[in-house]
Amino acid sequence: MLADNLLSGFLSICLNGPTTLLGATAPTAGPTLTLYPNPSHGQVLLTLPGFALTAQVLDALGRVVRTVFVAGTNASLDAAGLAPGVYAVRGAGQVGRLIVN
Repeated sequence: MLADNLLSGFLSICLNGPTTLLGATAPTAGPTLTLYPNPSHGQVLLTLPGFALTAQVLDALGRVVRTVFVAGTNASLDAAGLAPGVYAVRGAGQVGRLIVN
């Protein structure tokens, strides 16, 4: 049933039955970039969901502060020397959050 309200400009739709939208699917979680241990202040194991040559560490302003060379899908990231804070780690089309304490 459709009903309109000409004064307010709204259109109302009343459904009699299931309210599942056709063609709508819930997003599925795929493989993700992982960082362990996190938070950290030393060595961090970086695991990527796919092949990449490098991964980048970005600060809060989006500047690349470190580039890590990846062997396949794993890398070791040295967080020593990074100022305490939150960093983004980008690689293989994924982005993860690294907390340095």
